[in-house]
Parts: sequence; C-alpha cells; structure tokens
Amino acid sequence: LARHFGKPIVVSGQTLGPHLNGRDGALIAQTLGAATLIGVREAESFQTAVQLGVEASRVQRNLDDAMFLRADDGAPAGEPYCVVTVAGYTGLVDRDLFLDRMAVFLDRLVETTGLRVVTVPHQGGLDASDTSEDLAMHAELADRMSHAVTQDPVHDVRAIASLTRGAALSI
Repeated sequence: LARHFGKPIVVSGQTLGPHLNGRDGALIAQTLGAATLIGVREAESFQTAVQLGVEASRVQRNLDDAMFLRADDGAPAGEPYCVVTVAGYTGLVDRDLFLDRMAVFLDRLVETTGLRVVTVPHQGGLDASDTSEDLAMHAELADRMSHAVTQDPVHDVRAIASLTRGAALSI
C-alpha cells in the first residue's frame, strides 16, 4: 500500500533473525528491500539486513521503540519476578518441542533463582475474551510447567513497560 500511494516505508526498532531461511528469508529480504530506512537494535541484525541485500546506508542502529516510553506505576510489588513473552510462532522449531523445552527451562529458572514467572503478552486485543497467539502460547506453556505461572492479560504499552522495568529478569 505504501508503494501504491508513493509513501516511504520505514522499519523501526526490530531484531532480525537469528535464522532466516528459505521463504522467511526471502519475504524479509523483499520487505526490507522496499524500505527507505531500517532501524535495528543490535549489530547482528544490522549484519543480517546487509546479508539479505539491503544497502548498509539504509540500515541504522537504534534503541527499542519503547525505550523512552514513560511507564505507569503498575509493576507488582512484592517478590522478584521474571517476565516472559512467548510469541505465537516458533519459526522452524516444532511448536510442541519448543514449548516442552521452554517449560523445562523456566522450571529450572524458578528452582535456581527463586523468581516467579509472569507471562506478559505483547500481541492481542485488550478485550478479556481475546485468545490471541501470545495468550494461547502462554497458557500452553503454563500447562507444561511444574511451577506456578502468573498469566497476565494483554496490557497497554505503559503497563507492559512498567512490568518489564520492574522485573529482575526478562525473557
């Protein structure tokens, strides 16, 4: 649509990869190829963009888009916690294998650190009936874990910033 209406395309604040193979790599290369400016968060993403054929002059390193977002005071008080966000897609990794291994990893994290796990979805609607991919993945992950998980609903961006900033660890 942007091309159709003669508007520039800007991709901002993204991580690319780490593995872009086959169709995924081709689609990302096509999207980035149409962009006037691409902002990436880390050196590896910069290199990935260049390897996908983007001119280095169109790729800039930048901070996460939410870096300077003022948070609200919604971070939970009390015991330290780890925020976890698991997207509804697992790329080339089998979904069940990913969830099984992530559950083992997070159970071990709880046992090692004593942190409680709080899942915080980044995608979905603010409607309580939302069953988006992030929420579905978080529910499946919690079902596979032996330790309790606090499953948060979708929040607005300021609440997510507060939850993330208040966490002892973020995954």
